[in-house]
Amino acid sequence: MLQRLKLLAIRLLRRGERYTGTDNVYLAKGGIFLSIASFMGSASSLALAMLFARLLGKGVYGTYQYLLSWGSILAIASVTGTSDALTRAVAQGHERTIYAVLKMRLRWAGIGTLGGLAVGAYYLSKGRTDLFWGFLIVAVFFPAISALSSWGDYANGRKAFGLQTRYGIASTLGTAAVVVAILLLHPTVIALTLGFCLSSLAWNAIALGATLRRLPPKGEASDDALRFGKNLTLLDVASSISNYLDRILIFTLLGSHETAVYAFAIAPPEQLKGYLKNLYVMALPKVAARPLNEIRPTFFRKLFLLIAAIGSVIIVYVLVAPQIYRQLFPGYAEAIPYSQIFSISLLGIASALPVAVFNGHMRYKENLHYQVSMSAISIVSLALFVWKWGLLGAICARTLARIFGLLHSTLLVRKILNVEPEASKNASPTLNAGGSLPSK
Repeated sequence: MLQRLKLLAIRLLRRGERYTGTDNVYLAKGGIFLSIASFMGSASSLALAMLFARLLGKGVYGTYQYLLSWGSILAIASVTGTSDALTRAVAQGHERTIYAVLKMRLRWAGIGTLGGLAVGAYYLSKGRTDLFWGFLIVAVFFPAISALSSWGDYANGRKAFGLQTRYGIASTLGTAAVVVAILLLHPTVIALTLGFCLSSLAWNAIALGATLRRLPPKGEASDDALRFGKNLTLLDVASSISNYLDRILIFTLLGSHETAVYAFAIAPPEQLKGYLKNLYVMALPKVAARPLNEIRPTFFRKLFLLIAAIGSVIIVYVLVAPQIYRQLFPGYAEAIPYSQIFSISLLGIASALPVAVFNGHMRYKENLHYQVSMSAISIVSLALFVWKWGLLGAICARTLARIFGLLHSTLLVRKILNVEPEASKNASPTLNAGGSLPSK
C-alpha cells in the first residue's frame, strides 16, 4: 500500500515538472528533510522566544542579542565564504576539499578572536565588565564554531539531506536545552552567552566527526574552491556587517530595551526565511553540476513561481501576526506593526536562485556586484534611517535592501543567461591564479 502511494506521488510530481520546469522528486525528497530540520529549529526557537519573553527582562535580552550579533561578525574571520565553495567542490567530486577548508578556517579564526578581545578591552576601559566578559566569550568561541560547522556544507554537497537533518536537529535541540536550563536556573547575560557558545561548539564538533565517518571523503581537494572561498569571504565582510549592524546600531543609539523589541519584531519573519532558504541549499548542488545552457530555459519561470509563493506567505503572515504576538509574546505587542512591515522583506529570499547561479558557476564579478551593492544600500540606509526614525528606520532599511537585492540579482543573472548562452555550452568559467574571472 505504501509503495503504491509512493509511486503515485512520484508520478504526480513528474507530471508537475512541465509547469515548474524543475526536478520535483529531488525537490520533494530534499525539501522534506530540510523542512523537518527547519520545523524543529523553528519550534525550539519559538519555545526559547516564549521563555525569553516571560523570564528575561528586555534589557538583558537586548544585551544578549547584541553580543550574538557581534559574535556573528567576528566569525567572518574563519573564512565563512568557503561554505558555498565547499558545497560546489564536493558536488563536483572534490570531496577531500573538506580537510583543506577546515585547516584554513581554523587557522584564520584567531583573527576574529583578537578582534573580539580588542572590543572587549574597550568596554573594560569604560567600566562595562559585563560586556567585557561577554566579548571574551564570543571572541573565543564564535569563529571556531563557524569553522566546525563546515560539516553541513560537506553534507549538502554530498546531497545527504537526511544526515544533515538528523545532526542539525540534534545540535539545535541540544543547544536549546542548555539555554533553557540556564534561563530557569541562572538567567544572566554571561551565563546565557557562555552556555550557548559551549553547547554550539560541542555539537558542531560531534556532527563534524560523525559526518566524516559516515561519508568518508574521496577524490582530490580543489585549489579553486579555496581561492573562490576567500573571494566570497571578502564579500561576506560587507554582507555580514549589514546583516548584524541593525542590532548593534539600535543597542548603541537607542539602548538594550529597543534592541529586544527589534529582535522580537524580526524573529517570526526570519524563521519563515529559514524555511524558504532551504531552496538555496537544494539548488546549489544541482546548479553547480549543470551547464548554464541547461539552466536558462526554465530559470525565470521558477523564479516567478517562487516570488508568487513568497507573496502568499507574506499576506497570510500580515493577517495572523497580531494574534501570534498576543498569544505567544504578550509583552512585545509593540513589535507587531514593525514585524508586519518587515515581512515584506521575505521577497528578497527569491534572490537565492540567482545567487545559486553565481556561486554554482563561480561568477565572482556578478556576485561582487550583487553583494557589494546590496550591502552598501543596507549599511548606508541603516545608518541614516536608525538615526532619524529609530526602530522603524531599521525595519525599512532592511526591507529596502532585500528588495533591491532581488531586483539587482535578477538583472545580473538575466545578463549571464541571455548574453552568454553559447559560452555556457562549453564549460563554466574558472578563476585564474589571482582568484578572479579572466578578462573578456
